[in-house]
Amino acid sequence: MPCDLSSIIADVTLDCNDIPIGGLTAVYIVRNQHIASFTETDGELTAISFGTPNEVVNLEFNYKDGFSRFTDVKTVDDAGVVTAVPTVLVEFPKMTLAKRNAIELLTASGSELVAFIETAAGVRHAVGLDFGLWGSEANGQSGTGRSEKNKYDVKLEGEETNLARQIDDATWAAIQSNAKPIV
Repeated sequence: MPCDLSSIIADVTLDCNDIPIGGLTAVYIVRNQHIASFTETDGELTAISFGTPNEVVNLEFNYKDGFSRFTDVKTVDDAGVVTAVPTVLVEFPKMTLAKRNAIELLTASGSELVAFIETAAGVRHAVGLDFGLWGSEANGQSGTGRSEKNKYDVKLEGEETNLARQIDDATWAAIQSNAKPIV
């Protein structure tokens, strides 16, 4: 049976190539103040430059477990107030000292972070680009036996006025080329 290619609204169609795979495959973060400039066109990040020091960090996390994810919830109330709340959840296997110390930095009060993420469906987003994200929660778990994980979970969240921007291929390559691993 062929896919339904009917139009939902003007520019949104269903296609056989739209594979709704969940999860994250890459997360890069940088402090908001280390972004020197960026350019966007129609909701897509098309260029970015980083100031000094260049501190784009590659969060090397467990992307195979079904935990790490991104949500972006936009609401408009009856008074016209618009709020978009992005949330990025990342899991780090095994509670090591290096991970503990890195998570302390991620969740430091007053940090304004921007996350550049790639979903398992191959879509890339710039999250927190206007007002930043903060490390709102860290959770360490030893597990109770061999069937449970020893891990840290970290939650980054923010409050924006727009949904996260998507990232074009050239800008994604620039972000990756500036990144270093955190743990």
